[in-house]
Amino acid sequence: MTPALAWLERMLRPRLQSLAGEVAQRIVGGLCLLLSLVLVLPVPLGNMLPALAISLAMLGLLGRDGLWVAVGGLVGIVSFVIAVGVVYAMIKATIFLLSRALA
Repeated sequence: MTPALAWLERMLRPRLQSLAGEVAQRIVGGLCLLLSLVLVLPVPLGNMLPALAISLAMLGLLGRDGLWVAVGGLVGIVSFVIAVGVVYAMIKATIFLLSRALA
């Protein structure tokens, strides 16, 4: 694990300070709250992207690197959209199966 952490530390540097400031910390916190709700969904392998997004954003905040915060935010938004789509499809499939079974 040490080589991976050394590589991550080399990649982190202070840039895009506005994305790692006080206001951004609150926005990222809200996004992490939404992603934590996605983490508890019983979707197989559905927690990997939200966990990656939270990790990237937090690494960015720890290193004051706004680029990593932005990448974490984008991955988080994509994972949230995917999770909403999966839940919507599961609800539609359940309604379809119940309508077929009761008809």
